[in-house]
Amino acid sequence: MTRDTVGTSPDAQDVQHGSEQEQTNDGDDIDDFTQWAQDLQSIPTDTDLETLTDEIANIVNTPEIIEADNLTDHYFAPIYSYLKNDNLTTYNVTARKILLMSENYYIEGHLLYKVSLPRGKKEQRARPQNYLLCIPKITLQLC
Repeated sequence: MTRDTVGTSPDAQDVQHGSEQEQTNDGDDIDDFTQWAQDLQSIPTDTDLETLTDEIANIVNTPEIIEADNLTDHYFAPIYSYLKNDNLTTYNVTARKILLMSENYYIEGHLLYKVSLPRGKKEQRARPQNYLLCIPKITLQLC
């Protein structure tokens, strides 16, 4: 027995010994958030973010969306067909909906994008318009 533990029960000695071990380990253990913050500070401020974004995009495995995927999707097919070939259904109610909805969509290459506009004046100041890639269901099932 050491001088500190004289007169204490064996359970109390274990608790004292355990707390001494915790104190010595606290300095060695750095949590993930602290490590991440230190790593973030070590990144040079002149990093080209566009190049970094391209590198990340090359690392991420994204499925290929082909034109046939858009034409077979039950939701995007009428919009895609209208924007690409000016084809509208003969059913008036559906055609009207496609005409109204197609204002917010555009095709770049063979990919369909939706333009998400802010709804109110306050939201216009807070967030600009966003361009969202439309992903057909068949492509989502492949992921």
